[in-house]
Amino acid sequence: MANMREKTRFSAVVIGNTALMTACVQHLLAEGHDVRAVVIDDPDQHETHMAQGIPVEVLDCHLAQRLSAEPFDYLFSIANLTVLPQELIDLPRVMAINYHDALLPRHAGLFATSWAILDDETSHGVTWHVMTPQVDAGDVLQQQSVTVDLDDTTWSLNSKCFAAALHSFRHLVAELAEGVAKAKKQDLSLRTYHGRFDGPPNCGILTWDLSAEAMTRLVRCTDFGPYVNSFGLCLLKIGADFARVGAARVGEERTGVPAGTLLALGDDWLVIATLDRDIHFSQFEIVDGDPLSIPALISRCGLKIGDRFPDVSADELAAWVQAHRTAIRNERYWLAQLQAAAPLDLNWENFGVAEAASTAPVCLPTNLGILSFPQRETLGLAVLLAFLARIGCSGSRLTYRSPRDHSLAALLSADLPLIVPALSTQTTLNDVARDLAPVVSRLAANGLYLRTIRARHPHLRAVRFQERTIPPFVVVIVDVHTQQAVLEPGAGIRVEFCPTQSSFRFIASVDLQVAALLQQYFVLFLAHAHPDSLLMGLPLMDDVQERTLLVEWQGKQIARNNKDSVPHLVEQAIGTWPNRIAVRHDQITITYRELGARIGRRKAELCELGIRRGDMVGVFLHRTVELPVTLLAILALGAAYVPLDPVFPPARLARIAKAAHLSAILTQQDLIHALAQEMPRVLLVDALGAGQSQTGASGKDFDAIRFGALEPDTLAYVVFTSGTTGTPKGVAVSHAALSNLLLSMAEALPFSEQDRLSSVTTITFDIAALELFLPLINGAELDLVARDVADDAMALRQHLEAVRPSVMQATPATWQMLIAAGWQGNHAMLALCGGEKLSGDLADTLSSRVKAAWNMYGPTETTIWSSMARIWADEAITIGRPIANTQFLILDDAMQLLPPGVVGQLFIGGAGLAAGYYGQPELTAQSFISSPFDGQRLYRTGDRAAWTADGQVLFLGRLDTQTKLHGYRIELGEVETLLRGADGVMDAYVQIREIPSVGPELVAHVVCDETTQLLPDLRGLLRAQLPAYAVPSRIIKHNALPRLANGKLDMKALQTSLDTQRVLPLRAGHSVEETIAAIWRTVLHTDQVRNDENFFDAGGNSLLLTQLVVRLNAAFNADVRRMHMFQFPTIAAMARHILGDNKSFTDCTHKYTSSNSCNLYGLLKRRGRM
Repeated sequence: MANMREKTRFSAVVIGNTALMTACVQHLLAEGHDVRAVVIDDPDQHETHMAQGIPVEVLDCHLAQRLSAEPFDYLFSIANLTVLPQELIDLPRVMAINYHDALLPRHAGLFATSWAILDDETSHGVTWHVMTPQVDAGDVLQQQSVTVDLDDTTWSLNSKCFAAALHSFRHLVAELAEGVAKAKKQDLSLRTYHGRFDGPPNCGILTWDLSAEAMTRLVRCTDFGPYVNSFGLCLLKIGADFARVGAARVGEERTGVPAGTLLALGDDWLVIATLDRDIHFSQFEIVDGDPLSIPALISRCGLKIGDRFPDVSADELAAWVQAHRTAIRNERYWLAQLQAAAPLDLNWENFGVAEAASTAPVCLPTNLGILSFPQRETLGLAVLLAFLARIGCSGSRLTYRSPRDHSLAALLSADLPLIVPALSTQTTLNDVARDLAPVVSRLAANGLYLRTIRARHPHLRAVRFQERTIPPFVVVIVDVHTQQAVLEPGAGIRVEFCPTQSSFRFIASVDLQVAALLQQYFVLFLAHAHPDSLLMGLPLMDDVQERTLLVEWQGKQIARNNKDSVPHLVEQAIGTWPNRIAVRHDQITITYRELGARIGRRKAELCELGIRRGDMVGVFLHRTVELPVTLLAILALGAAYVPLDPVFPPARLARIAKAAHLSAILTQQDLIHALAQEMPRVLLVDALGAGQSQTGASGKDFDAIRFGALEPDTLAYVVFTSGTTGTPKGVAVSHAALSNLLLSMAEALPFSEQDRLSSVTTITFDIAALELFLPLINGAELDLVARDVADDAMALRQHLEAVRPSVMQATPATWQMLIAAGWQGNHAMLALCGGEKLSGDLADTLSSRVKAAWNMYGPTETTIWSSMARIWADEAITIGRPIANTQFLILDDAMQLLPPGVVGQLFIGGAGLAAGYYGQPELTAQSFISSPFDGQRLYRTGDRAAWTADGQVLFLGRLDTQTKLHGYRIELGEVETLLRGADGVMDAYVQIREIPSVGPELVAHVVCDETTQLLPDLRGLLRAQLPAYAVPSRIIKHNALPRLANGKLDMKALQTSLDTQRVLPLRAGHSVEETIAAIWRTVLHTDQVRNDENFFDAGGNSLLLTQLVVRLNAAFNADVRRMHMFQFPTIAAMARHILGDNKSFTDCTHKYTSSNSCNLYGLLKRRGRM
């Protein structure tokens, strides 16, 4: 103990990037030292350190001034590639220390590990040294060596250096704290230095005067794994092009044939002769990063076994090396340009043009000749960019293929990125041309970029991979137009501009077939364009086309009777079909005569209790016959109902009641406990009409339903949806809007008294109004499915097989659950599917199992459904055309009509529009606006859409964060607001994650401190405030939300966090648990599960629950029901339930069941436990 030195805590500032810097900061904190600030260029790491209370700084010219306000002892520069100014180096009280990934004085500068491999060194290492004005020349404080193995690459050697750096840093920190650190001067006579632009010899090009060992070193030193590689690649010349060589191995053979001779080839490798031993090459890529198969490589170079790969002449090599040196100096500029925007995407895959397009050149009109720009090339680009901006492509990136002499095409890319400019209402063509000129000049001034840039920068390669699903949009400057009319499939759109003729030509690949239409819009654009024209006002259609959009493709106009309110229509049905069955529920059926009697009594009772026309009445009932009776009685009074769901948490019910100014809540005795104490007057329907006959009916009872006419704008219901601020917003729907929807649907399907509709939807979802009222206004049968049946796919399947309805409406999630439960369909049934986006797989499956399937679309604000489209297998999914008395307008930001194929925002007008948001006039004014065409009301949907060529509408997603999950509207911002308000949560992001073959799930990413108990605390908070459908099925904890360099969330990193989240392994248990765990893993799409984790906390939802139950029953020959999963929601609990309750396991050979499981089953049977 006498030799133990007392440690002194010191203060420090850390500058750098990468995981090594973060690990070093963590060690400083763990040792109790004071980290005053971290200086980081990478925004992805900012929140990691801020979450620990460490100030984050940015390296700029004022950094020294800011840091000098609070003196500190040490400055650590770790993986920092920026040369620091002397004023920063002089700032710490003790010293500034730098980390370097080599054993100084060897390999100072950059790419030390690559140079060590190139130099065939057997030992390498790391150094911590004092910082001086000369880079990497200061006194050495700590060094640690690592071995360089024959198969080491730069990637693997960097990993060794990382470990050595962290180990030696711990020693350094200890010595600094104890005051025993010693500095040793470098022998600078042994110094070697490599600069930023120093790359592999001959810019990485293989030449046949190299030995096999030298070639393998060149391959190894250019292998950076998945990380950024600013050094270079190893390139093999193949014909007129190059291929990147990813791996190499020296063979034992010495064939003696000339170097460069192809000796053998396999599925993914080549063997080539060298000056000495033969070499094996594999893992080929084309130079921009896409994999290159051996057959494709051989085809490109035109060689066969025994042929020689071409020699690279000295002149060629010198030209390439010079071009490489020039391009690498401009690479930072090109990196910024290539990642500045997403590729231009026209979304026209399902547009519907009948045949491939052939277009003739179009000349620029003379009215554009006065543009004050002498270069016709710039003029042509400006006109095209202005047109693309006009059709909504602002902010997207297209490819501009430079016309400059390009003799080095194998190495340099002439595909230059151009960003489509944003347009204001005042932007003119002159403005676009004037702004474009310096952009083109800068592109020219920075030369061309290396084709290898995408292969060497993973974030660009990721963008590249995404672009494969987005056919490229390329602008080419040509001397003469090409003769071909159609490009090869997948080539996208090519726009040629011929400056000498001032002409354009649009050419599309076969799979898009849209060139003619694009050119048609372009011609109209040009016809009205002048240098000073306001671009947003230029038309893209003629009068005939506008009439088609405004009249021919709209819903047909049908005059409605003002008396056609739902109560009036039901009254007519009662009089027409009094003895037909009106409502079926469980074993109970009532006729239309009985329905009228019940409605009449309920109406009178409510009237006696003070419910009046215009009142808001909450309905909080089970799904029994009382539900439609009560709703219709409220409507007959001229009051409006506000649906409340028993599954809603009391806090949310209280907020809705307050926002709706409810006069009363109608409920049942066994539901009172779910209501908050601060609720308004509560009326029990159980007590209403007690002692009266529930089966008899009289003329007097029927007369009670008669009432005076309701004004069309009288409110029928107010349904509350999610709101971005956390407060639900109530959509108020009138009788006229509701009646138009019901009558339109009856006409479109068609629907008659011969139909039976099975209703499965909760009344808080607006589409339930169609299910409840459409049968009853038509004399048809309403099959009111009990809640426990509707929520259980197995039970619902059995119900549908028994009842055999002619119509059923459900969300895609419900249909998917039914199919997963083994429902084989009903070829006499119409299936209505809506509430969220329909997948192609479900469309194909559903349409094959029913008489007809319809894709339904409509926001709550436009009364349930606004359009419908027949679903056909293997055809594009659209949302069809508007229903009767409904108008669809797809408009740009300037509120102008957009032609077919051009994406804009969908606006809806017509009879279905809601009155607005109840009690929220400002919000109503924002969403319900006047049409610029006829002054009528329009609803701003926030949905992206486009017309197809034949007048159908494509739904293309949202403009905001509003989404639908299993048919329910969710404002992601509402969930995020609640999460951010929780104790210990510093930030939150909520997203919809698509699980292949399963569907979407709601996932929350939270930034919180270590003490926050995620599952019990956050889930409890959300469940107390939100309906169950809005509670994320998965909550992922982060130190910081990952962000891209531009500050936006890194969605790819978020997805990775989902795929690799830490889950505790399954505790060792008996084989029944192991079998159940295997099923969980399959259903939840995860590798690991815990046997004490709740299924729903692990990511389960209603659809996955159905799959789980089906698989459990198949695996154990059991009778597990959905309700059992709520009683036994963990693996351990379900295993106990199965072992204790199931009496026979007859099939021990199921794919989930191991032989050990079979032995266990037999043992349990013999002991009488099964």
